[in-house]
Amino acid sequence: FLGRLCFYGLQPWGRSHWRAGNLDRAIALYRQGTQRDPDNAQGWLDLGLIYSELGDEDAALESWITGYEYEQNGELAWQMARVYHRRDQLETAVSYYQDCAAAQLHEDQTYGFLGDCFFALQRWSLASQTYSQALAYGTNHPPERYYQLGLAFVKQGRPMEAVAAY
Repeated sequence: FLGRLCFYGLQPWGRSHWRAGNLDRAIALYRQGTQRDPDNAQGWLDLGLIYSELGDEDAALESWITGYEYEQNGELAWQMARVYHRRDQLETAVSYYQDCAAAQLHEDQTYGFLGDCFFALQRWSLASQTYSQALAYGTNHPPERYYQLGLAFVKQGRPMEAVAAY
């Protein structure tokens, strides 16, 4: 309890330094706070976002992984999925995107990126399912989403559904 209270006292200071662009000071405050209250997922998320802003993707990922060990937070899963996806570690990205989908987080993007991973892994049925789910959310979809959905249908021998997707 005392650790959590101490972290909540540090978190606003860390956030204010972050917003002011004093990233080194913000990192120091967040690191101190996460040491005092290691199960605070928001602290680990913010720390990772600061590292990411600095371009230190490895430190960001380490922060998010640590936070995720304490709490399976959808936003932490989202950040990790995006890093693993960029690194072409698609199986790991799929796992975290699925956690995001279960948390109903960033649904159109989550399902779209999940479809991209399944497409790259040549899992055509799963790609078409997740692309279809992505297109069911929101209205501003990139045209390649429809194209990839069509291709996934073609790969499954479903030409009429491919035509409809195009």
